[in-house]
Amino acid sequence: MQTNQFDKAVNVLFKALAIDPQSVGAHIQLSAALYRRERYESAEHHARRAIELNPAAGEAYLHLGNALASSGKIDEAADELLKVANKPPVGLPALSRLIHLRKTKPGSPELQILEKLLERADKMRDEPTATVHYAAGKAYDDLGDYDRAFEHFHAANEINKTLHPYDAKNGTEQVERLKEFCSRELMARCEGAGIQDVAPIFICGMPRSGTTLMDQMFSRHPKVQAGGELRASMIALGQSTAIRKALQEEAPDAEVTADDFTRLGEAYVAAVRQEGIRSEYLSDKMPVNYRYIGLLSLALPRAKFLIMRRHPLDCLLSNYFQSGCPTRIRVSVLREPSTSSERPKAITSRRMRSPEPSVVSCRSTRSSDCSAVSTASKLNVAVPIPNGCWTVR
Repeated sequence: MQTNQFDKAVNVLFKALAIDPQSVGAHIQLSAALYRRERYESAEHHARRAIELNPAAGEAYLHLGNALASSGKIDEAADELLKVANKPPVGLPALSRLIHLRKTKPGSPELQILEKLLERADKMRDEPTATVHYAAGKAYDDLGDYDRAFEHFHAANEINKTLHPYDAKNGTEQVERLKEFCSRELMARCEGAGIQDVAPIFICGMPRSGTTLMDQMFSRHPKVQAGGELRASMIALGQSTAIRKALQEEAPDAEVTADDFTRLGEAYVAAVRQEGIRSEYLSDKMPVNYRYIGLLSLALPRAKFLIMRRHPLDCLLSNYFQSGCPTRIRVSVLREPSTSSERPKAITSRRMRSPEPSVVSCRSTRSSDCSAVSTASKLNVAVPIPNGCWTVR
């Protein structure tokens, strides 16, 4: 579970329950693992079973609420989350989920619990304090108190700047090196490399740009197995010594051959199979994949790449208002400006009326273009794509 190998965890936990069907802990952990694999009905079943065996098992109510919410059973989910929203240690995550699940109203029970937590937020560790501030930002946004909401969003992001520092200079250097490495010469020299066994659909784009929605859409197709945010590309690149050394400028680019990209493809498929994915067609929405489109297109010639595009302000604001978004550090600049209280109100109200991302057009970038520009990180990343790329706006 701690290494995010949820399919393996599911298999182990089913074996544990075969040995001891009354194990509350196994039911709870299995519910959590099934939820992460988007098997919501099964997750709900095991959470309910844990509660039957031990009605005081607080974590089971949290997982039950999450599973119900993801299944669209919002009212049921809210009821289950509220049962433990004031009970440590699961109270805070349950409260945060509840507040983000439905609109906060004056006098609502979650608002009362939240305000008590805010009174002692300065005595908490940094991470739970940030969670409280994100929840407060959402709650006061719902209530129309935009100045107060923005203060809490800002406080949460300031904490996360310390917890999760981002090295912009190093990030930019890595991207520039990838652009340099994925040259026309490399693409031509290694054309025909890779493996044909699978046809991954890489859904790329900035977090909050619509990647999850697109992944869910593909998962409804009978031939596509949804992978979510797979670590397969990172694992494969870590095992590809020749490519990694070239990228780190420890070896000449010219030493990288077509066989190296074939091995990269084989490593990716092996990592995917380890996750329990057997389908020929699969979706992978790991955010960092957009950096490696050039490498992955050689390793997996049948792959398709979708770059989700949403208005930059909407993406940045949505990340700023969300706990757990990997780009949150980069958007803390939003709070800099004027002393006028109208600015937070204007920013927050834009979020309230901004539409969710939708697909309005698609266009293909063919090999003659030899370039796809990813707007996901606003770093103007350009990488060669020999087999086509779709941009979804």
